[in-house]
Amino acid sequence: MIRIVIFVVIAAAFLMFAHAAEMAIASAKIQMHVPANEVVTPPLWLASAFFFGNRLLASDFYMLRANLYVQTALAEGKSYQSVVSLYSLIRDLNPRSCLTYQTAGTFLEQYHLDEATRAANRFLEEGVRACPEDWFMKFLLAFNLSKQKDYAKAGWILIEAAKDKKAPEWVGSLGHKWVNQHDNASH
Repeated sequence: MIRIVIFVVIAAAFLMFAHAAEMAIASAKIQMHVPANEVVTPPLWLASAFFFGNRLLASDFYMLRANLYVQTALAEGKSYQSVVSLYSLIRDLNPRSCLTYQTAGTFLEQYHLDEATRAANRFLEEGVRACPEDWFMKFLLAFNLSKQKDYAKAGWILIEAAKDKKAPEWVGSLGHKWVNQHDNASH
């Protein structure tokens, strides 16, 4: 019973702090002349402080917020830079979260802007370095590169992804096909 009471008190305190932070950020947006429909991310130290220094918990909280924000951002035509800043904060809080890189790379590519696609590819490239065992991260990067008509690079990335035992067989086949097409086209 005591544990439940302590948990409720801590949860209530957290909600009060989170509300205070939201109010402070809203006030800062007004002072910085940031449009109301854009997001301002808190500094890294503040983001983790509200979670009593637990960066993993903070990254999970901001990941949920970011995923909800992105859906409205895409629907309402909001800037992709806000999405980049949110996922950058999450990445800084938990640099080993493969899901952060995958989600950022997937959502940013949906803006169909060259700058947003480059930002998506940067997240995915960082993700490949942070999570080298994740074949799907490599697949997402290759998929984005293929949309930019860089089939040779995409093919080599798929061939690398196919070395993972969990990767389906078609990943390597597609990689070889793209590399061979590029080689034949360049001769």
